[in-house]
Amino acid sequence: MARAPGRRYRGGMSENEEHVTPEERERLQRERAEETIRAVSAGGNPGEEALKLSNEYTDEWLDRATARIRGLFRRR
Repeated sequence: MARAPGRRYRGGMSENEEHVTPEERERLQRERAEETIRAVSAGGNPGEEALKLSNEYTDEWLDRATARIRGLFRRR
């Protein structure tokens, strides 16, 4: 499932932001996890919510890895 460039994650962080500190990233991940818990507590489907959270996390790591690899192969 491809995302449009510049799409914002549910946590509000743009996939194109480059200078996010590890502390900020951890805070955003915690907020998204808490949002998922609230959704399940309010009657949401636990499997669907867990899948959404997992997909967001995987997408973020893939975006970061892709940016890192592109940076390694970029001509200087």
